[in-house]
Amino acid sequence: MPLLPSNNKLHKGKVHDPKTSKDQLPQEEYNSVTAEYLSAPAIEKPSLQWKYYEARMMDMARQGCWLIFCIFLVFCVYYILFWLFKLLLRPFLSPILFALHDCCCKKKLEEGESATWEACLEECRRKNVLTSYALNQNDKYHAAALAIAHGDDQVRKTDTKQAEL
Repeated sequence: MPLLPSNNKLHKGKVHDPKTSKDQLPQEEYNSVTAEYLSAPAIEKPSLQWKYYEARMMDMARQGCWLIFCIFLVFCVYYILFWLFKLLLRPFLSPILFALHDCCCKKKLEEGESATWEACLEECRRKNVLTSYALNQNDKYHAAALAIAHGDDQVRKTDTKQAEL
């Protein structure tokens, strides 16, 4: 007695022959089922749908597409999880990930190794990282800083002239 139940019901009356493994659709029947489904009007398609699906699944098993299908499913699951994390779960999980990153991946400095303020400023300048919010410290806003300083000088001049009068 077999341990697993027979799957004869899945093949709609086809008998599984373990010697020859003839539970697949013959090529002629596959061609007739697909042609019948594709040429059928929309009203008759629901009655032919399961037979067509069975034929297509058997074709997929014959052609070896199942490996590509499995790879496709893996990528689908990956992108579903990726976008689920990116759009929905990131606000909730980012503090936990930050804490794990800080705890596990933190670069540990030796006790004698400490950087001075001037060394840190020099490293920031080499990497073009701003060290101040002042406009004149940023190369991109240097012209704006000069214009504002010129405007401030003009205001001071007019204030001193008005104070003299």
